[in-house]
Amino acid sequence: QERASAEENILVHHIGGSAQLAGRDPADGLLDFLSCAGKVPLVAFPADFDRVLIERAMKAALGMKPDNRWLDLALIAPAVLGGPGRASLDDWLLRFGIENYDRHDAVADALATAQLLLVVMAAATERGIATWAGLAGIQEDRRWLERAGPMV
Repeated sequence: QERASAEENILVHHIGGSAQLAGRDPADGLLDFLSCAGKVPLVAFPADFDRVLIERAMKAALGMKPDNRWLDLALIAPAVLGGPGRASLDDWLLRFGIENYDRHDAVADALATAQLLLVVMAAATERGIATWAGLAGIQEDRRWLERAGPMV
């Protein structure tokens, strides 16, 4: 990037200004990401933040939008596991004893999210939901309920 992020951003993400300025060309990094991700569904908590970030970066650097489907554990976990609908990733990790060795580090957050996905998938399978399509259906139901607003 052309200039380093604000100090607050550096404190959260632990990526110093010199590392930011020495980063790779965005197009090269995004092409590597596409090569790794392929067409598989992507999972995040919450997914919209990552999806929008990746889509904007790809549009700017590559002139295209990836067509991967997304699963949002922030929507699916409460439906499958019970509990509050607005719990944070940290809340879910604590609930299931999943350790995140370096919060706000991309690899550590991805590992912790993958471990939470395994918990969600095991619980969904016990409920007879054993496919990605089934999880995506739960996600869409949750989105619909959020758009519908509170029931009186």
